[in-house]
Amino acid sequence: MSNKVKKVIVPGQTIKLLDGDEVFVVNVYENIATIITNGIGRVMHLKSRKLVPYNPKIKTIAIKQGEKMEKKNIIKIAVAGGVVLVGGIIAAFTFVEMIDNGQVGIRYSINGGVRDEALGQGVHFVGIDRVTQFPIHLQSVHATGLNVSTSDGRSTNVSFRYTYRIDPTKASLIFREFGSLPVEDIEEGWMTAELLRAARQVISQHNLLQLAGEESVAIQNEIKALFEESIARLGFVLDNLTLGAPQLDDDTQAMINGIIQAGQAQERARLEAETARINADRDADVARTNADAEAYVTERNATAQAQANRELAESITPDLIRMAEAEARKLHGWVTVNGADAVVVGD
Repeated sequence: MSNKVKKVIVPGQTIKLLDGDEVFVVNVYENIATIITNGIGRVMHLKSRKLVPYNPKIKTIAIKQGEKMEKKNIIKIAVAGGVVLVGGIIAAFTFVEMIDNGQVGIRYSINGGVRDEALGQGVHFVGIDRVTQFPIHLQSVHATGLNVSTSDGRSTNVSFRYTYRIDPTKASLIFREFGSLPVEDIEEGWMTAELLRAARQVISQHNLLQLAGEESVAIQNEIKALFEESIARLGFVLDNLTLGAPQLDDDTQAMINGIIQAGQAQERARLEAETARINADRDADVARTNADAEAYVTERNATAQAQANRELAESITPDLIRMAEAEARKLHGWVTVNGADAVVVGD
């Protein structure tokens, strides 16, 4: 039993007819082909390889069959092109990763594990590696209801607001620690636990009044330093942290209000005493100034009088005395002194 191999006739091929003539195949359709023999275009049956007698009707049928086959070929080409295009798109989404603005990508290879080099913004060919993106822009977190105990044995809840960002050079550390876990879950889980640990360590060294009062800023800074150091080891960079007011029961709040009022009264009394002292000092300064002014005037007048007396004494000479006596005799006569009595004797 022999197997016959079916020969396929294609355009551009030269074949032999059953009578031995060679013909050139122009185009092939379903069961006929257009050929050229002896410079004349003819139609040939593919199965019998016999020429169809020249007939315009047969020629029209061949042309219609050819157009039908061409349409089928176009459809096949279009389908094949669509398959290639879809395959290309699928390959693009499979092997290419787009890193968004403000994100960093970490590649995980099935064979090699986590790759240390992070992918920046843009399109990257990653092959079959899996990529997890982490945000590197500033993140804001509000942590509430953290229960802490103070040094005086009181329990209260505190809240924090903080901002942080991820160091792009250490993003691979985060992936090694948490895998593809979203940052929101990391914030609510690990970061909240680290913040609570730092808060309890610091607040346990202060009483409730200090926590709710003027030492709250110092307490806040201590917590910030501990929390910052704790999360930095995995690539989280703390930007800012603010401690909210603790939640107090009614009795504690009333006690604190009383202390505040007493402190305000004490401060008011201190300010009043300080004002009185300032006023007394001012009055004393005024009195000293007035006394100094009066003493100055008195001293100046005495100095002037003494100077006048000296000038008067220096101006009295024997001749002036004799002239004064002469004027006195002229006006009053002689003056005679008898014991304690003076007698004026007229001329």
